[in-house]
Amino acid sequence: MTRPWKYILLFFVALYHFDGMSQTSGINNYWLSGYQGGISGGGGQMTLNFDTLPLFIHRTPRKMNFDATNASISDRRGNLLFYSNGGWIANSIHDSLSNGRLPYGTYNHRYYGEQVPQESLFLESPGDTNIYFMFYNLVEVMPAGYVASKYLYYLRIDKRPNNGLGAVIQKNISAINDTLIVGEITSCKHGNGRDWWVICHRIQSNLFYKVLLTPQGVSSPTTQYIGDTMQFVQAIGQAVFSPDGTKYASYHAKHNDNDLLILDFDRCSGTFSNPIHITIDDSASAGGVAFSPNSQLIYVSSINYVYQFDVAAANIPLSKRKIATYDGYYSPQPPFSSNFFLAQLAPDGKIYINSANTVVDLHVINQPDSLGLACDLVQHSFHLPALNAFTIPNHPNYFLRADSGSVCDTLMLGLPNFFLNKEKLSIDLYPNPSNDKLIVSYQPIDTPQTLEVVDISGKTVLKSNVPQWSQYQNLDISKLFEGVYLCRLVCRDKIVSAKFVISR
Repeated sequence: MTRPWKYILLFFVALYHFDGMSQTSGINNYWLSGYQGGISGGGGQMTLNFDTLPLFIHRTPRKMNFDATNASISDRRGNLLFYSNGGWIANSIHDSLSNGRLPYGTYNHRYYGEQVPQESLFLESPGDTNIYFMFYNLVEVMPAGYVASKYLYYLRIDKRPNNGLGAVIQKNISAINDTLIVGEITSCKHGNGRDWWVICHRIQSNLFYKVLLTPQGVSSPTTQYIGDTMQFVQAIGQAVFSPDGTKYASYHAKHNDNDLLILDFDRCSGTFSNPIHITIDDSASAGGVAFSPNSQLIYVSSINYVYQFDVAAANIPLSKRKIATYDGYYSPQPPFSSNFFLAQLAPDGKIYINSANTVVDLHVINQPDSLGLACDLVQHSFHLPALNAFTIPNHPNYFLRADSGSVCDTLMLGLPNFFLNKEKLSIDLYPNPSNDKLIVSYQPIDTPQTLEVVDISGKTVLKSNVPQWSQYQNLDISKLFEGVYLCRLVCRDKIVSAKFVISR
């Protein structure tokens, strides 16, 4: 086979101006984990970098160690700003953020930080891109012996002081004065597409607290009683909103008293409705929950099992499917079982699940929008270079826009990205020229999209569905001939494209 393309590569590369991977939507692209020390030197801090595909993992020397509490945020171009383990806050150079020491509860390990999931959460101020808020609990062992969160606090960070490294300018401000379920701080964009609802749950109760973060700051809490009363304490679980903001789910596991709660959510009023309680009797002691990118499927990761529920089904409890049973794998060795614990939807449209042990692997649901076993959950398939102790980040859907057409869509933020700013609908391709893999980067959008690769004759040679809210896809082009191709992203009635070259 002749290879004339090698002689024209420079010409096409000159036509294709490449500035690196797009970083206009990188708020949640960095997942930090790990700790110093460990079994046989297996410890070490790690960074999972979703700026590129395949997902890049590297050791990152830093002072902070992580247990279950893990919060972080980057700016809109994907530059890491702040992160916390519930004990203190670090800046972008992995040093202590000025005034960033947090109060210690009795359940805070001074080496690893807080030991409960979703104890901290970062949000950008709706009114000032230089200001960030962090919501957090103070976790205490109560006189009766159980663990609870004492109140909900927040602090404000200004990223401008200290040559752009930032500083905490206010902290330990009480937003909710009550005894709450440990962790489970989660958030959803208001229907106006700008403000944020922050949700907490009173312990041994069916009372929900809601505060609203607006350009004016944090509102006084509102409350709502809904659903069954949670009778048990010491339950370790996870709470999450669907990516489209219409559903809320929480899962609490305590041996034979496990409970999945599903609620409808009105993003305008902050009102929950239509409670569905599902008991999952599998003797789990901990677990997590995540929604699929299209917001239709719920995944419950319950120590030894992973279940799937379809919220579009006429009878949601009866839609239950067991999609995985722990296969007995130890990571890296007994007694560290690589079972199922917390789950998180990632920027690549996949769901990653950690373990309730210190292990060196993550589980991955590769096609989370697909029903049943077609979701393709592969156990311990994502190998880590160091030990991870219960850690997975607490990230809401930062990219959710206004509830278009609703009574609270008053800011004209509900339109898709390409209507707001047409030139922002774009794709970046890397590497270019390429060989066998092509990384495609794009803006998160709330509808399914399609990626197509078209050859020089106009024939579509590859076609792939793109998950909602994802930002990256990795295309296998190893079976294509050398030459010039067009990669097209099809979204509703809009098409954007970019040229790339295959050269071997």
